[in-house]
Amino acid sequence: MLKFYVNGAPNPMKVALFLEESGLPYEPVPVDTRKGEQFKPDFLKVNPNGKVPAIEDDGVPVFDSNAILLYLAEKTGKFLPPAGPNNRAQLLSWLMFIATGVGPYSGQAVHFKHFAPKDLEYAHNRYQYEGHRHYKILDEHLAKSRYMIGDTYTIVDMALWGWARLAPFALGDDHARALDLLDGTLVLMGQQTVAGFGLDGAMKFNVHYDSPRNPTWMRALAWAEGVRVGMAAVSAGLYSAAFADVAGDAAQGSASREMATELSRGFGALSSGYQNLSGDYVRFARQRYEASAESRDFFFMLVQHEDKRVALAQISKRDGRILGEIDLARDKEPVYQVDDVSSFVFYKPADSVVAGYRFAPQRVALH
Repeated sequence: MLKFYVNGAPNPMKVALFLEESGLPYEPVPVDTRKGEQFKPDFLKVNPNGKVPAIEDDGVPVFDSNAILLYLAEKTGKFLPPAGPNNRAQLLSWLMFIATGVGPYSGQAVHFKHFAPKDLEYAHNRYQYEGHRHYKILDEHLAKSRYMIGDTYTIVDMALWGWARLAPFALGDDHARALDLLDGTLVLMGQQTVAGFGLDGAMKFNVHYDSPRNPTWMRALAWAEGVRVGMAAVSAGLYSAAFADVAGDAAQGSASREMATELSRGFGALSSGYQNLSGDYVRFARQRYEASAESRDFFFMLVQHEDKRVALAQISKRDGRILGEIDLARDKEPVYQVDDVSSFVFYKPADSVVAGYRFAPQRVALH
């Protein structure tokens, strides 16, 4: 019986999908890579590279997920495109595109986004860019084809599924497509595209907006404001203590003592208020961050106009038109936070400046 060396990572899951859908009998052999089991001598005989997945088919070892898919497909005759040189070329081309591009760049994007030290900005940006570039190629290809190779479900689709199902984790939830149902219209919100479909499947609208790069939703402003207000609370507390000392040194019943006492109380109350406000900002950053990108009737998208002007646009879910926008001048990497709960957009055009905009269903106005 075929032995399948497996864990829950994207590459082994491609092979698991083939084995389950093809009905081939197999024996799963779990490999815990966290414990280093992939480097045991017995496993290295199957895959000298020390990675999963790998298989042993009646004593024949095969490793690398895409090689395994091709081996099993050719052995069983399943999940291959119709015969012909063009289909064969498409199969190999797209399979290698996933093997050498989508997989490696997605893996590195995950590493530098979630696990690497946070100061490696160049590496993070590089793999995010390459990840998005590869998925854009796939998106454009699949816009014209039901499956990766025409109308036939093949091992190429399986190979892509292994990584595509985890795209939000690799590239960020802000880049994942979102769906909403609004007054009988199914609204699809993509990176730079919004489309509406009737419940009968007919397209009602499809609008695309250019962007210099995909926006990154950031909670840094909320954290920074929390820190700033926290420091203000500390300062107010120090003033309160200082005036308390002045009041203690002043003569009993004197105007100086009364004034110092009142100032001490006032700064004490201010310090307490700042502490509460600081906590509110921190809670905002933690709790409201995920509920920040859209409301019932509209959502936000970074757009670039023909004159190269960049704007944070408020896009209608009803027809895809721009309801209003915040002009970001030529800032191609804006730091901003959208909070649908408080109906505000916080935008940071410079290191020491935070602009607040209140939005409404029909306009975005400077606050």
